[in-house]
Amino acid sequence: MKLMKFLIICLFICQYAWAEIYKYTDKNGKIHFTDTPPMEVKSEVIEVEQPIHHGTPPPNKKAAKALFEQDKIRQEELRRERILAAQQREKEKATKQLACEKAKSDLVRMKQYRAQASSTNSKRYYNKRVDMAKEVEDEACKLSHFR
Repeated sequence: MKLMKFLIICLFICQYAWAEIYKYTDKNGKIHFTDTPPMEVKSEVIEVEQPIHHGTPPPNKKAAKALFEQDKIRQEELRRERILAAQQREKEKATKQLACEKAKSDLVRMKQYRAQASSTNSKRYYNKRVDMAKEVEDEACKLSHFR
């Protein structure tokens, strides 16, 4: 019984050719396995299943090409998204820069108006406007990183 188990295990381990395996019983009743059919004794062919290979399947060229094309399309989409994001950042940066420049020019104008003011009330009024313009300029230029 142990010999039979050993032989069956050997059959599964030896994957060299997958030739037919023959089983026969000799005159003494002993069971033998061989890869060549015996001439003097009747034998039967043993069906041995191919082993299941785990891991990477054999390459399927159509599937591989489809995966390659999908990856290529995905990479192109990512590239376009990066370009659009960079363009959007540039637009936002330009908008912030314009807001900073406008706030600076407004501050300069309010300082000029204050310098030209003749009455105390108008100087107070333009002092408040200059302070407000400074706050707007600080906020706008801080956001645009152009300070």
